[in-house]
Amino acid sequence: MKRALKIVGAALLLVAAVLLVRAVTAESRQRSASAAAPLEGFDLDAALERLAAAIRLRTVADAGGGLFDELYILAADGLPPLARLQRRDFPLGVMFTWKGTDPTLEPLLLLAHADVVPVDRPEAWTHPPFGGRRVEGFLWGRGALDDKASLMAQLEAAAWLIGQGFQPKRTVLFAFGHDEETTGKGAAAIADHLEAEGVRAHLVLDEGGMVTQGVIPGIERPVAIVGVAEKDAFSVRLTAEDVGGHASMPPPHTAAGRVGRAVALLEANPWPLEFTPAAEAFMDWLAPEMPFGQRLALRNRWLLGGAVKALYAGKPRTAAQVRTTTAVTMLSGGPQANVLPQRATAVVNYRVLPGTSRDAVLERTRQIVKDPRVQVEALPSIPPRRDVMTDPDGPGFRAVQAAIAGVFPDAVVVPYLVVGITDARHYTGLSDHVLRFAPGFLGPGDTDRIHGTDERIREADYGRMVQFYAHLIRSVQPE
Repeated sequence: MKRALKIVGAALLLVAAVLLVRAVTAESRQRSASAAAPLEGFDLDAALERLAAAIRLRTVADAGGGLFDELYILAADGLPPLARLQRRDFPLGVMFTWKGTDPTLEPLLLLAHADVVPVDRPEAWTHPPFGGRRVEGFLWGRGALDDKASLMAQLEAAAWLIGQGFQPKRTVLFAFGHDEETTGKGAAAIADHLEAEGVRAHLVLDEGGMVTQGVIPGIERPVAIVGVAEKDAFSVRLTAEDVGGHASMPPPHTAAGRVGRAVALLEANPWPLEFTPAAEAFMDWLAPEMPFGQRLALRNRWLLGGAVKALYAGKPRTAAQVRTTTAVTMLSGGPQANVLPQRATAVVNYRVLPGTSRDAVLERTRQIVKDPRVQVEALPSIPPRRDVMTDPDGPGFRAVQAAIAGVFPDAVVVPYLVVGITDARHYTGLSDHVLRFAPGFLGPGDTDRIHGTDERIREADYGRMVQFYAHLIRSVQPE
């Protein structure tokens, strides 16, 4: 017995030693980089006025092409050097080409989208959502963060570089979709064109992560999160039909009751927690920068993975990183309180982890519902080209990491999984280096402003966005 206890004790000491050694020896993944050159002669005030004017255009996804065209006319009128760029129009999108001097080099492809989501309650905003007002160091309005700031900052950077006499060797493409917030058909059309032309991109960069501070518990430094993969998104409709009739003589289960039971079962059976390669990369890169306790857990997921998953599962925002999510978003039933519905429906929106197929989600939905009188069907949507993750140790990520470090020298740069969807998913067939990062800044509470109330951008942060894109365009050019 004593010998057995000694063996157990020795084993526990060994495990403890391994845990401690792995925590202590965690090496930082951060890389040194040269500081970005200042934007000499750049007029930030004038640039902010152009962004404010862009925000005043109500470019919701169904606004029509004319309103989107006003946005590009506004940019061209304010930035004459953009005449150097060639414009090509697509259904629900536009691409600008800044030709490089060496056509053999793969181009840099910068993405953004000009459309914005609607505003449900404009009266709840501190300043009008389409007012483009500049107040106390902030520019307020829908699109200030998502995603007109990126679009305009890219064009501002190109115009400034041209004005400085800069000529890229590597062609720079700017691809702007007009329906990213709905179907993404604009980006798909541009991607189809580039693929048909045989274009392979050196790097694709879209929105996704940003520079955050006070958002990740345990770390005081700014953290720049760069998306290396994203979840898929598609919706499933549940439908039940019945004969209907008077509500005074109901059957045991109405059509609405059947759909309601199906919805309850889906919510009661969430997808299991899972660490995808993107989530693993996030933890591996973040761990060396964390306090010892969190570093101990993140570095030893082989033993403490269950505890880490439980911690992630505690909040919707982090749970979305480690499971396919199920969101019941739409319900419909009878036309009146005393009428049995002849048809009832519900729509369930899934955000699917990389590596899980839509067919698997559909099959699991049917297995959970287990009701032959409830039809389960997938609603049409455009799937991603390739379900792939960009290597955070590859040249594309290193280029973006260096550009971030050049403009945000105090920031920790980490890869992560984008839980929403972006236009980047349509371009994954064009490059092995597809990343999702917009050089905006998010503090506590700012995440809720995106698609929410009081969206805004700090004026000084917009200047850094322009500086980032100018620095990136220059840094990916061969010497």
